[in-house]
Amino acid sequence: MTDPLPAPLFVGDHPGADFLNSRGAPYGAMVEWLHDGPALIAWMQGAGLITPEEAAEAGALDRRKLDEVAASARVLREALRAGMTEEGDLPVEALNAILAGQVRHLRLTEDEDALDLVEVRPLGGPQALLARVAEAVADLLAQDRPDRTRICAGEGCTFWFRDQSKNGRRRWCDMSICGNRAKARAFRDRAVR
Repeated sequence: MTDPLPAPLFVGDHPGADFLNSRGAPYGAMVEWLHDGPALIAWMQGAGLITPEEAAEAGALDRRKLDEVAASARVLREALRAGMTEEGDLPVEALNAILAGQVRHLRLTEDEDALDLVEVRPLGGPQALLARVAEAVADLLAQDRPDRTRICAGEGCTFWFRDQSKNGRRRWCDMSICGNRAKARAFRDRAVR
């Protein structure tokens, strides 16, 4: 029996940044949170990309197809991680192809005396999961300051985050993890001198 995966960390301040962090080493060893279809569903629910009801619906889909979508998500994630660096190119065409496959429609709802127009995004099939992920990533990339999405400065950290600080100088994915480690290391270095 294998050990259960540790809970994913959602420190990116945006679901698209958290998708970049669906593989990382926050606990010392590299962890892949999208290793198969059910893991993708669990991660998406944790990231807020699907509701618990949608997660249950997705869990009833064909396992082989879910695993294929998880594999596609991993490929997309690695292309994005490479593209977010200065040397890489963002996989815009791949994202647009995934986004083009989305199924949506509008529904008029009535609540007491008011009518409201809501967008309905039925899950439909496994590819809809990938479309939800692509939508989150596209939203992240379309933010007004793309340079605010960066990799953590923590030693050995592979996590990305969306810097929403006023001065744009955030350095760590999470102050309680990498920030505290850096402060403790700096304190030890000063004490040695």
